[in-house]
Amino acid sequence: MGCGASKPSEAVQPAPTPEANNTKPAPASQPAADTGASKAAPAAPTPAAPVAGGQGVLPHPPPSGPKMKELSEQMAGDDLLVNMYYPEDIEKRTGAPLIVYQHGRGSTHHVYQAIFSRWVAMGYVVIFPYKKNSAVPGEDPPWPSTALDESPDGIEMQVALKKMISASSDTSSPFFGGRVDTKNVALGGHSMGGKSSICAGAQIEPRALLLHSPSCSSEGSEVYDLSKEQIEDRFKGLAKDKTPIMLVTSDEDVRQEAVLSIYEAEGLAACPRLYLQFSKEACELVHSTIIEHFKPPRTVFKPEFMANEGGREFMAHCYMGAGGVNDPSLKWGEVFMRLYLEKRGDKASAEYKMLFGDGPDSISKDKMISILKAPRAHSLPDAAWGGPRSAQRGSDVLKGRVGPGGG
Repeated sequence: MGCGASKPSEAVQPAPTPEANNTKPAPASQPAADTGASKAAPAAPTPAAPVAGGQGVLPHPPPSGPKMKELSEQMAGDDLLVNMYYPEDIEKRTGAPLIVYQHGRGSTHHVYQAIFSRWVAMGYVVIFPYKKNSAVPGEDPPWPSTALDESPDGIEMQVALKKMISASSDTSSPFFGGRVDTKNVALGGHSMGGKSSICAGAQIEPRALLLHSPSCSSEGSEVYDLSKEQIEDRFKGLAKDKTPIMLVTSDEDVRQEAVLSIYEAEGLAACPRLYLQFSKEACELVHSTIIEHFKPPRTVFKPEFMANEGGREFMAHCYMGAGGVNDPSLKWGEVFMRLYLEKRGDKASAEYKMLFGDGPDSISKDKMISILKAPRAHSLPDAAWGGPRSAQRGSDVLKGRVGPGGG
C-alpha cells in the first residue's frame, strides 16, 4: 500500500464540515488538501437553540478516546484516492475494527469529519475511498473519470479494502503487523455511498452496513443504471450472510420512501434491520451547520446554483450522517458499530438492548426519532411494540414514538 510514502498528520477534530466541496484530492505524497490537518480547526458553529425534549445541541456527546490522524494516498495502478483515519496510538493497538465509508455525490472527506472522529475515538480505523466522476451534472468533476466508474458494485470500496489488507504486511505502513483486523469490517455510506455499500456488501461479506439516505430503492437506482433485478441480486448476497443493516433518514429527506422500501424488501427479511427516521427537530440541529457545509470553496455547487430555486430546495433537505457535529444520529451509528464489530451481535450485550430493547437508555426513547422500525423477530421480549400504525405496511412493526413524517 506504501502508506509510509504519505506523511500522516493530525486530523481536524469534530468541527462544522461542508456537505460537499470542491477541494481537489491531494497528490499521492501529501495529506488531503485543506483538511485542516496542519492548521487550526475551524471555529465551532453557533449553538442552536434548545429543541423539544431539552436535548439541544449535541444530544449525544462524542466518546472520549485517542485523537484522529489522517493519511491521503493515491492508489498506484488503480487511480483511486483514499483517505485513512486512525487513532494516534495505532502502533500500540492490535486488531482494530475497520470501517469502509463512501461519500455522497459531489461530497468529499470534509463532510464526514465528525462521524469519523467519533469512530476513531472508539479505536476504529476508517477508510474513505473516493467515487470517481461523482460531481453534480453540469459541474466540473474534481477528479478524472476512470474505468472504475463503469461498475455499480462499489468497486472502490473493494479495492480500498484489498489495499488495506496489503498494508498489514508493509513495514512502512502505520497499519503493519495486525494493527487492523481486516476481517472485522463494516461498510457505510451516504447517498451514493450508501448504494455502493449495498453493492459492495454482497461481495465483501461485512459484519454490518450503515446506510445514510442511500440513493437507491428496492426498485434499483437510476445512478449507474442499477435495475430492480440487480438490486435484488445484491439483497440476496446480504441475506445469505444475514448482514445487519441500519438505515437512517429523516422527516425532511427526499429519499425517505426509497429508504423505507429497502427496509421492507422481502429479499432482506433474514437480515437484522433498523429503520431510523429522525424528526424535523433533529433536522433543525443539522441545519444549524449545513449552511456552512455548502459555502465555497468547499463545494462543487457554484454560487449561482445555490442562489436559484434548485439550490434553495437542495439546502432544505435533511441528510442525517452528513450533519456535522450537531447530527443526533451519530450516537446510534456508534452503538450499531460497537454491537456488530465488538460484541458480534450478542443479544445479552448492552448495545443490543439499546437498539432492540425498550429500556430507559434505548433508541426507542430518543425523542429526536419520529419513526423507528425493526423486525419483531430481532427485538427483545420486553420491547414495547405496537402503536396506532403498527399494523400498517403488512408485517412491518413500528417501535417507539410516532411523530411527523409518515411511516
